[in-house]
Amino acid sequence: MSYCKKCGTQNTGEANYCASCGTKQMEVEVISDTDMQKHETKTMSILAYIIFFIPLIAGAHKKSEFIRFHTNQGTVLCIAAIIVGVIVSILTAVLIFIPGMWLIIPFFSLVWLLFPAFVIIGIINVANEVMKPLPIIGRFTIIK
Repeated sequence: MSYCKKCGTQNTGEANYCASCGTKQMEVEVISDTDMQKHETKTMSILAYIIFFIPLIAGAHKKSEFIRFHTNQGTVLCIAAIIVGVIVSILTAVLIFIPGMWLIIPFFSLVWLLFPAFVIIGIINVANEVMKPLPIIGRFTIIK
């Protein structure tokens, strides 16, 4: 089986034209089933870092260990962001009333730079097809 690169329809290898769009097979780059599955796996794994619950809702984390690993990393990253948000809010609320301490509050925003960096690291790991844990938070497992 192969897929039409123009429209994505699955065709038999013997067909001269795409069954859906009618494009000649010679004019179409043929994509194998394994290449299509690899592409879908990478897509779901990248989504795990951007919108972590998409692979969970789609059930993709049950189909592939690679997707499950990166979905776990994305979920842990989201939970860590929520926890850091709560801690920074509490510290800000307390420090604002201590004379002179309000000067350090803007430095709390630097902590937020870690999260986009972790997302980028995770996506690079997916692109390189490795299951490497994120720094600091990557050792935690939520999705088994």
